[in-house]
Amino acid sequence: MLPWALERARALLSVRSLGGFVLYAVLFFVFIFIYKAARWWAAPEDPSIALRNADWLISAERNLGLFVVPTVQEFTQNSGLEPVSTWIYTGIHQPGYIGFFVVLWFVGRSVFPFAWRWFWVANGMAVLFFWLFPLAPPRLVPSLGLDDPTHTTLQLGGSTTWFIESDFRNVYAAMPSLHVGYPLMFATVIFFLLGARRFAWTIWLWPLLVFWSVVASANHYVLDAVGGALVVASSAWLVTIIWPNLERPWARGADRETQSFRPEGRPARLE
Repeated sequence: MLPWALERARALLSVRSLGGFVLYAVLFFVFIFIYKAARWWAAPEDPSIALRNADWLISAERNLGLFVVPTVQEFTQNSGLEPVSTWIYTGIHQPGYIGFFVVLWFVGRSVFPFAWRWFWVANGMAVLFFWLFPLAPPRLVPSLGLDDPTHTTLQLGGSTTWFIESDFRNVYAAMPSLHVGYPLMFATVIFFLLGARRFAWTIWLWPLLVFWSVVASANHYVLDAVGGALVVASSAWLVTIIWPNLERPWARGADRETQSFRPEGRPARLE
């Protein structure tokens, strides 16, 4: 009975069907809840640890000439671009990763299994870093005196009211920045799916704009974005090692299947 049930589940996950799509959607939101819970669990009991880590990181960025958060925030406010950065911060993050997987299900099914694992492995690695290195974002460092638009931006669409007003948050999960990491991951997949299309390079504007928005809103340091990129790169490598038979976006097969960016064929079986 159990082997038959497992085989049926695997079949449902691997065929082009409404049932498979719905099942993945349910799994996605279940995993997101687990990720949020783990992120909350990783929060430090003593906020002073996160502030000490912030002092250390700020010192490191200053030594490297990378501490630009106050400058970027001031420029954004003075140029009247704060509403734009706020919209990007609140309006792209969650819809971005949901929309990515929905589109990939229909137009890049052969690489969906790899992207699915890549996403969740990256999330798992990030939670580990949140726990090992709690970090106060620039907006929560009193000595910096930066504006804190987080409450307003969350209300604009980044989160629901119950989430804002509850304790089910980890405000010290700045390193690594998955706000930057996700778009880097998605842009990589989309870039290779687009193949030789003339304007394929424009997809890289997505992570660049998000990087600007998280710095301008004082939610992340530059090194947080570097950390996000490293998590994305290392998780891609890890998925390649653990599941070597999955088709990767940069493989020739993906290019051949999606040159016209149309849904074709069936997905690879999810083992």
